Amino acid sequence: MFMSRLAQLVAIIAIVAAVLYGKSATKSVDTETLRLVAKDFWRVHADYYVFGVANIGTQMGIVKLSSGKFLLLGAVPITEKLKQEIDKLTDNGKNIEAVITTHPFHTGYTEGLWKLYPDAKFYGTPRHIETLPDIDWTDDVSKCEVRNKWAPEIQMRIPAGASFAHPKPELTNHFSSVFVYHSTSRTLFVDDTLMYFEAPKFPINILAPPGTLRFHISMKDDGLYHTPAAPLLFRDWMRKLVRDWDFDTLSTAHDGVLAQGARQKVTQLLDDSEKVFQDLSETHAKEGHDQDVDPRRMKIDECA
Repeated sequence: MFMSRLAQLVAIIAIVAAVLYGKSATKSVDTETLRLVAKDFWRVHADYYVFGVANIGTQMGIVKLSSGKFLLLGAVPITEKLKQEIDKLTDNGKNIEAVITTHPFHTGYTEGLWKLYPDAKFYGTPRHIETLPDIDWTDDVSKCEVRNKWAPEIQMRIPAGASFAHPKPELTNHFSSVFVYHSTSRTLFVDDTLMYFEAPKFPINILAPPGTLRFHISMKDDGLYHTPAAPLLFRDWMRKLVRDWDFDTLSTAHDGVLAQGARQKVTQLLDDSEKVFQDLSETHAKEGHDQDVDPRRMKIDECA
């Protein structure tokens, strides 16, 4: 299926801007320094440009555990200034217990992070483990025992109704990611599944003004399995997550932080999206697609 109208419009605007400003390559620059978004939870934002001009952003999270150790969530380019800040926070990396990759397609900076902190344990998505074989991976984050390793302080879940291990098509299906909840800070860390536009830059701000919260644009196309059950299953999975996790802050890769009232805003997004879920379910029922579905992703709680 083709990209949604929103995705197409983003691409068109970016391409036009690329022609006007003479930029074309995808690039990532301007990594910021540590930002304390809640108690014991830091976030690093990095600019990430599509078509050279559409800055959709990306992120890395740093969580301090009650043990005094730290978890790093995802990866961004590590500048010298940022490394100095991380080293100061973690005693030159000695207190980094683990690095956890949370999105199958956020792979670009993981190997660089591993070279800087090789003594940390690295947990990868299946795609990370396959595409970055030089890293000494400790285990696979898609396993329940890995995601439960730091519970209840750190809780992790993978969306139901969507492919996580091998999302297709790779160019557009970036929907699924590990949701990470830090109970101490009441912070929910999500990469692409949820998008909160805190201070979007041109041309993104044309389509998503500041304060916009949306599901990833691929949800209406290839993000969810093309079965009648998948959209409703994802909806129910999200509603259970909102009931179970008392988060107040939301940190998203694209492209910012919702500092207060995040749980209520996600609940409202679900309510507003009910017709979308119903329509997708009806559409997939009519299409009758024969799709390879991971049975683990067709359960509300695969780890129960």
